[in-house]
Order: sequence, then C-alpha cells, then structure tokens
Amino acid sequence: LAWPQARADQPAITATCLVGWLRLADPSYLPPGRYARLEALAAHWEGRAEFAATRPADYAIPRSA
Repeated sequence: LAWPQARADQPAITATCLVGWLRLADPSYLPPGRYARLEALAAHWEGRAEFAATRPADYAIPRSA
C-alpha cells in the first residue's frame, strides 16, 4: 500500500479537513511533531490546488470569555 496515495479517497479528504479545522479551532490539539504521519498526510493534500482553493482566508473560531 503506497502512502500517501496518488488519488484522494474519502478517509484522506476527511482527515485532511479535520486537521485543518483543528489547527484553526485550537492548535494545541495537534502539537507539531506529535502526530507525524497525520501531519504528513494533511501537508500532502493541503498542498494541492483543490484544497488551497477551499481554505478560508479570514475564518476565526469565536472564543468564550
């Protein structure tokens, strides 16, 4: 099984979107280096034009007081 795969499948898309959202919501959930394979998977797919085109530029998660 080659990884990361050349063609995106649903688990790869879902994991990449989740990593991106967690980085926006609270980066402490995914400290750098803690989940190296997950980071590599997300970096691989986030670098593609399809993901870059959908990345929110000015999105912010509201914080409670």
